[in-house]
Amino acid sequence: MNTTTHLARHILQFQPNKDATRLCLYHYLIHHCDTDTPLTASVIENFCRRALSFKHWQDHASALSQELQYMLQHYNETYMLNWSLKDFSFPDRWQVVPIKNSLDTVTILEKWVDKHFSSDCRKRVILTKDKNFLVVIQKPDGELQVVQNTANMLIRNGEIEPLCTDLQLHYTPDFELKRGVIHHIQVAPNTTARFYSDGTRAKGLVVRGFVFQKQLELDGNINQYPAIFYPLKHIEQYFIDRKSDPTYQELIDAMEKAVELIRLRHPEAQSFAQAAYDRGKSALDNIFTNDNMIQVLIDQLENEIGL
Repeated sequence: MNTTTHLARHILQFQPNKDATRLCLYHYLIHHCDTDTPLTASVIENFCRRALSFKHWQDHASALSQELQYMLQHYNETYMLNWSLKDFSFPDRWQVVPIKNSLDTVTILEKWVDKHFSSDCRKRVILTKDKNFLVVIQKPDGELQVVQNTANMLIRNGEIEPLCTDLQLHYTPDFELKRGVIHHIQVAPNTTARFYSDGTRAKGLVVRGFVFQKQLELDGNINQYPAIFYPLKHIEQYFIDRKSDPTYQELIDAMEKAVELIRLRHPEAQSFAQAAYDRGKSALDNIFTNDNMIQVLIDQLENEIGL
């Protein structure tokens, strides 16, 4: 009975559209949780952490905490659950600190990994080109868990730790998205995608803003959604060899074929080459940035088709 969906329905009677905190909590429960997710203290803590990733809620942490406590207490009393609010964490006494030194951030993330993952796992923290961080954990069975992080840390009870660790991708030993688990990534500033994958298709939501508003519903092949596909491939370039990436290989093959058709004066060469050129430019800008091979083929196509 006590699920995130049940609490969300309870909040509806308080007209969440008229209050940013209630709307934020309501949207989190329906957009960031499955319908049958048990309502636990850890769910509420994850909500607070995700909310505090936004400057708005950092500036309004007291209001966030007060309204959250009111909602939980009212739910508790309505259904006579005998909860104690002491079991829940509230953010009005937390501190969110941006770490300016990248080496310090790496050290904090490494300590978090050592605390939460077995010593049998291989671990690596990567500073990305956009000044964010990836924590890549390879388990003994070869599966990968990839966690996106920023330099924002949380100080609580005198300890410092990553603010959010819920942005995670899961891969098989063959570097395919694992089936039957939640994948959650940041796809743009203040925008995340949460989805399940069957290997090629994605089913889930893109959520944006500090009240977790639904932007896009996903139900199709991942490569049909550039808003997810590009950020996903951009992340994968840090731990997947491009030579073994089917997307990369297919693109290179298409561009090389376009060059060959142009030189053979094939009647459909111009349209094929234009399409391959556009794909190459898009991939170079959004996925395989600064890739020498793609750049060489783009230059060749520009010369061949006079772009």
